This record gives sequence, C-alpha cells and structure tokens, in this order.
Amino acid sequence: MKKIYFFSYIFFAVLLLFQSLYAQTDTLVLQPGPNDGKDALIRDDDPYTPLGSDLNVTSNAWTVGGFPVVLRSLIEFDVTPIPSDAIIMSAKLSLFCNVNSGFYQLQSGDNQSYLLRVTQFWDENLVTWNTQPATTMQNKVLLPTSIFNTQDYPNIEVTSQIQDMVANPSTNFGWMLQLEIEELYASMVFASSDNPKKEWRPTLTVIYENCTPPVADFTFTLHDTVVEFIDQSSTANAWNWDFGDGYSSNLQNPTHTYTEPGDYYCCLTITDPCGNATHCDTIHYCKPPKPRFSYALIGDVVHFKDSSDLANSWSWDFGDGYFSTLQNPTHFYSHYGNYLCCLTIADTCSTAVFCDTVFYCKGPNPQFTYKLDGKLVNFHDTTALIADTLIWDFGDGYYSNLHNPQHIFDQFGTYFVCLTATNNCKLETFCDSVRVKTNGIGDTGFAGIVIRPNPASDKIVISFPPLTADQPVTLTIFNEQGQTLKQMETIISGLKPESAIDISRLSCGLYFLKIGMRDETVIRKFIKL
Repeated sequence: MKKIYFFSYIFFAVLLLFQSLYAQTDTLVLQPGPNDGKDALIRDDDPYTPLGSDLNVTSNAWTVGGFPVVLRSLIEFDVTPIPSDAIIMSAKLSLFCNVNSGFYQLQSGDNQSYLLRVTQFWDENLVTWNTQPATTMQNKVLLPTSIFNTQDYPNIEVTSQIQDMVANPSTNFGWMLQLEIEELYASMVFASSDNPKKEWRPTLTVIYENCTPPVADFTFTLHDTVVEFIDQSSTANAWNWDFGDGYSSNLQNPTHTYTEPGDYYCCLTITDPCGNATHCDTIHYCKPPKPRFSYALIGDVVHFKDSSDLANSWSWDFGDGYFSTLQNPTHFYSHYGNYLCCLTIADTCSTAVFCDTVFYCKGPNPQFTYKLDGKLVNFHDTTALIADTLIWDFGDGYYSNLHNPQHIFDQFGTYFVCLTATNNCKLETFCDSVRVKTNGIGDTGFAGIVIRPNPASDKIVISFPPLTADQPVTLTIFNEQGQTLKQMETIISGLKPESAIDISRLSCGLYFLKIGMRDETVIRKFIKL
C-alpha cells in the first residue's frame, strides 16, 4: 500500500505541475452534514413516503417480512463554488459503510452497483419511489462487488461526471445509487449526510483549474506548390488542422500541397487544459509558374527558347547589361565568356526566376569537301574559323591530323567520314558520307534530298527526288559528337517521296541526319531552334 500511495502522490504532483503552467489549481472538499447535505432513500415497498432524512445511502434488494423490496438512494453535492468554465482535473467520491445502519447484511451478495447521473431536479424532502427523477447510463460508474461486509469505497473516480455537473448544471443533479442487477440478495449500505458520525458521511474532493481559454491563431506562407502553416496560438498542447480540401493534420506546424488552384477555408482548432479554440482563414492557393529555358549558338547569335509553365510575361537579363521582354529572344554577345542569364516569368499567381550560365563561344564550325580518283580521295578542309587542331576519322579505322589529307580506301563503298576541329573556344565535329564508286566518280548520295524547314523547332520533313517505286529508308539523328539520338525505319512512297520526324524533344543546336536507302547513305545537317 505504501508503494501505491507513493506513486499516486508522484502522479498528482506531476499533473499539478503541468497544469500550473496554464491556470491556478484549486481544491474543493465537500462533506456536508444534516443541515446542508442532500441525499434521500427511496424504496418500492413504500412508494409514496419521502425518506430524505434517512441515515443510510444504500442499493439493496432484500426481503422485509418475507416480501422482496428494492431500495435505491439519491445523493447530490453543491458544486456551484466551482466556476462553470473550470477544468476538472480530479474528482473523487468516498462512501463509508454504515455499520450502525440496522441492515445486518451490510455489504452482501452479488452487490456491484451503479452510480448513475441524475438528469432531473429532485427535492430530498419530497422525492419518493414513484417520483424518482430520470437518470442516464452515460458516464456511469460501477462500484465493484465488495470483498467483506463492512467495506468502505474511498476515492471513487467521478471526474467526468463532475465535469458534466459543473459545465451543464441544468441537466445534472447528482447520482442515483442502485444495484447493477436488482435481484435478491444483494446490498451496499453507506452512511448518509444525516449520519451522526461525521467521518462516515459522503465526501467529494475536487481538484480543478479556473482557466483562461486559449486563443487560436496561425500564419501561412507559400513555397512553390507547398503551403507552410505556422501556429501562432497563445497556448496549446493539441492541434487539429482542417485544410478545407478534405485533408487534415494534427502537427503543430504542418505543410500541405493543394492539388488544384482556388480559395480554401482552413481552420485550426487548438486544445489545452483550459479548453479549445478555433481560428479560420482563407488560403488563396495558385500554382506558381516554373521558369525554364534552353539556348543554342547559331552563327554569332544565341537563340533563347522559353520552356516555362504558366507564364504570361517574360523578362530576360542576358548578364551583359542587356535585357528583353520577348518570349524567345536572340542575343549577340560582343565578347566570348560565361554569362549568367536569368529569366523572370509571371502569371496571375506570382513571379519566379530561373538562371543558367551561357557559355558564349564561337567554335571553328568544321566543314570539308573531297574529290575522288579511284580509291584515292583528296580531302579539302573548309572549316570556317582557324582551328588549333584537326582530326580526320575516315570511317575505315584510319585517322589523320593533316590539314588537307589524302586517303586510299581499301574497298569501294560508302564511308562515314568525320572532321573534328578545336580552337580555344570549343571542340566541334562535322561528318558526311563519302561514296567511293568503281567508276571513280564520288558523290554524297541523292543530291536532291532536302530537309525543310531548316532551322526547325518541332518537325522536319525530308523530301526525296522522284522514285519509281516505294523504298525502305533508315533515318538516324546524330549530335555533333556523333552520338545516336533517334533512329527510325520507314517506307518512302513513290507517289509522295517524303517523310517527317518529330524533333520537339531535342535541345536547341546543330544535328546530323543520316539517310540510308538501298546501298546509298547520305548526311544532311539541320538546326533545332
């Protein structure tokens, strides 16, 4: 028993310390006597007689003169000294066995009993079995079966009932004590407030707080697609957020993503030991724009392409003191170098900025021509700018770093020849097909093959010279480094000899299209804007 009392003391000490952070804790001890107590006995064998001054509070099913009788009791304490908005921290009811009651059986039988809340007014001087008030099973308290016949029932837990009585006095009028099962032979017999033994009278001990209700408040900020909520409430130890779109959270400072733009009525309900409070605000959520752009250097000019979402205005800062408000501007940099280019876009929701480094540098733009003499091919470099180095890949496993090399191919056929040129700015590669024919006349395939439009942004169309019949064609797109990006096989109609390729997903820049048909292979260049 010492351990139980010790841990109970620790529990209540911690509880009181926690509650002191919020409000003043008070204790009310009620043990009324004959003049101010309110309790009454009612019995079904005497249904018309008020028994408000009886010395007993009992639940009983026994016999009198051989006839069965059921007894119940009513008891009520004056809790009006407790403020109606107080928080009941603990309420304990103590009932003591009246060993001088005259009921020889005292605590007997299968006597577990209910303390039921009374929901109607009653007068102890008038109430009888026939006029007993209504009760409710809600928040009922069960007194367990007694162990011995003079057993007291100290510290019965009645916190929730007292909280109801304080908060709703118009519908709470104490308790009715009655057996759970009113069958012979069972009884509980306690002393009433009229009992001459003061220490046996019913005692109610209530620990409560006279609280100041909390005040709920919050702020919010929009980060991209995420709304960040910050609790600004006065005091709280529990939070319940309703975001207004069917979702909720119990975090103190949650984040939330709305799936659709619009106005949402968001509410925060907080709770502390003194009560709860709610604050609501309208969240105007709109999806912010996402700026993006790509660029390509074509000749001396940088072509910028906006790829943003949800923009209706554009502001370009090219990083060299020049600006533009066009959606897809072009810009000429007067000097080679790295420039931090920033695009600011706006929509009806907000603005956003995206920056990228533009490396402005004009490469050598390699080109070449060639002339065949049997298997001997004379290559002539026509690179636009002076290159620091030149590397020829003849497509048959041989290479050269000469300016205008000669090369003898071992076999007749078509070879994919690449010239790689570098200067102090960048490395670039140009490739073309060289067809070495038995008649000694070289060509690059069908001279009539044309790509249009060129430059293009979404689609290119390859037009072929007139064909006598449908022909299978292999189309392969390479970048400047010779990497294969896309390949397709199709049939070119003799009636309408052309084919279209979707290039919308390619980045801006220079590309090569390899066209293979029968034993012919040709290369064509195109520019993606």
